Amino acid sequence: MLSKKTADRTRQLVNQYIVYHFDMDGVIARWNENVPLERVSAPGYFLTCDPQENIIQVMKYLQENGKQVRILGKVFNDRAAAEKRMWLKKHGVTGVPIQFITMDEDKGNYVDLAKFNVLVDDYTPNLMAFEAMGPGCMGIKFRNQVNGTKGRWQGPSISHEAKPHEIYEELVEAAESGLCDFHGRIFYPKSLIL
Repeated sequence: MLSKKTADRTRQLVNQYIVYHFDMDGVIARWNENVPLERVSAPGYFLTCDPQENIIQVMKYLQENGKQVRILGKVFNDRAAAEKRMWLKKHGVTGVPIQFITMDEDKGNYVDLAKFNVLVDDYTPNLMAFEAMGPGCMGIKFRNQVNGTKGRWQGPSISHEAKPHEIYEELVEAAESGLCDFHGRIFYPKSLIL
């Protein structure tokens, strides 16, 4: 049995090496399937989106427990990025580093591959491209009311209907398992090897 001091130090090391990245459209903000793409890219659209309250709460739980949380989303242009930043502030998502990339870029190109990265996203192609970056990248599908109907994603997933504490526990368990061994892929940051 580990002493409390050793257990606390181990938890700090684990927290140092796992980064939780959250997508915005369809994860932090609810996706409206009834809106045509022309409207989604129009000025002001994102400011009208409803928050996915349980995910916002999970992000806060992660931060309160010393975990690294980031927002990693795609945007059509600089105006959309500015609107998303305003939306985040309006809904109390603060103190979180934000990285917006263009629609044609892969999210895995914007993470620190020396760490273990977890991407919570609702779009399977984003998750597949992210995991293709290597063993330090794990995708977790956010199953909202729109997606998850084709069965392409075979990895871990969380439901939009789950309670915040359930999502938190599932994310942390998956990430900590993934840090050591996830789907047969091994990832050990050098500083964790004694």
